[in-house]
Amino acid sequence: MIELSRPTRAPWDTPLQDVLEAVLAKASDREDSPVGDAFFGRPQEIWALRHALSEGVKSAGPLIAFDLGFTRDKVIAFRAAMTGLLGQSFPTVEICDFGHLGDGGLHFNLVKRDGPLDAEFERSLRDCVMDQAVRAFGGSISAERGIGPKNDRYFRIFGQRSGIGAQIA
Repeated sequence: MIELSRPTRAPWDTPLQDVLEAVLAKASDREDSPVGDAFFGRPQEIWALRHALSEGVKSAGPLIAFDLGFTRDKVIAFRAAMTGLLGQSFPTVEICDFGHLGDGGLHFNLVKRDGPLDAEFERSLRDCVMDQAVRAFGGSISAERGIGPKNDRYFRIFGQRSGIGAQIA
């Protein structure tokens, strides 16, 4: 999803949506188009679709959610590494993530597919994800939502190392 805006009083005459559609039309004409299934709509409709993702994930099973932050160059690498690691170490967990990759944020949502979520399993899974995010990828344990009770333990473990110490100090 891309949301664009610009000042309404601007020195140009062409509406931003028209400019974007023209650029995407050229890209969609290619056989290997990365935007072949692009959908345009009013912001409230598009945001409703985005929020439906969250609701859909919640209905898939017990949810273990993370709001991680990385430098943009590490988001995809983190996700690829976690796909392999979770597949080996936590095979009953499915990645159902989404995010705003343009700023390095990743809503790393995991769904446990085989029944209820017990505290020991959740802690082990959270420890694994947070360790990889911070130690292996230099990320932050909280991209935009603050620390919160689920992250308090990791703030104490990683502190400044997770990139958030200076933000709240």
